[in-house]
Amino acid sequence: MNKLVYPVEPYNQFALRDCYFSMVFPIVKHFGGSVDTLAVATNNDISFVFENGRLRQIDSRKSRENLNEYLVEQGISMRHDESYHENIIEFVCDSLDKEDLVVVSLSDAISYDPKTGNKTGSHGGYSHWILFYGYDKENKVFNVIDHFSVESPIYCKLLMNFDEIKRSYDEHEKNFGSKLQLFSNIHETLSTDEIKAKYLMEWKRSRNENSIADYLSFLEDFFKSDFQKFRRYRFFVAEDIVHLSVYYLQQKFVLTVLGADKAIIKLIDRQNASILAIKQKLFDLREVKTNEDFAKYISGFEFSEQFIENGKEIEGFINGITAKKEE
Repeated sequence: MNKLVYPVEPYNQFALRDCYFSMVFPIVKHFGGSVDTLAVATNNDISFVFENGRLRQIDSRKSRENLNEYLVEQGISMRHDESYHENIIEFVCDSLDKEDLVVVSLSDAISYDPKTGNKTGSHGGYSHWILFYGYDKENKVFNVIDHFSVESPIYCKLLMNFDEIKRSYDEHEKNFGSKLQLFSNIHETLSTDEIKAKYLMEWKRSRNENSIADYLSFLEDFFKSDFQKFRRYRFFVAEDIVHLSVYYLQQKFVLTVLGADKAIIKLIDRQNASILAIKQKLFDLREVKTNEDFAKYISGFEFSEQFIENGKEIEGFINGITAKKEE
């Protein structure tokens, strides 16, 4: 066969944490699995703890074995391969012929948009996972899912030359060894509702509801503090409030899967917009030199009271959902 392209689409509905999970989502969708449930499952390994005046984000990434357990429930097989393939081009083509999708870890591989000619940027020599879902032997290109830069969370359908995968694959082998995964459909997906219920229960158990409530109380006191205390804590708050933004993104997606009222989703969006404004205001404090200046400066935080109230409303809504699920 000279040309083969599977109907695989990028997944950009949710900002994912890294390139690997951004490859798994299109695969699950292609094989008929539930990407919403996968999003809930992968979100469950991020938790938040408030202690000693700091909000910490704890990432406990799911192991490959745990992810494989989920994929099997979705009717998908994942096979990890760390052996070196001298003819990686032929290997990927043969795997696609067998109806497998192939994810390969590469070093600074260059993909490009055939319409614009734009090329992807460097990843600093680090490993980068790319999904291969088709090929054209006549033009010597692979169809891939990739993004244009480290800073960009938007994935696209791009092309990669045969010579480029060989170069970047060999470079990766030299620095990190060979790493690739093959995904295939093994059976019909189990009941989506049953799988969703399982991972939503995990989401409920992973929530440390007191930590967010305590952090909101801390922020409430912080916004009422004097000049010296404000200066002492502002860098910590500027750093930790980013974790609160991650928390809101996490909860927003789960609530969307649950079909929550759009009003609460919009409220979460407003919270994240306020977080950006708060961060900017905290950095502006460097211009404040006197207590008089501080009085004018702090008046710009009038929206902080509404921010705290909105945060408490969101927590009340989520806690109400988890309480109902325990009944």
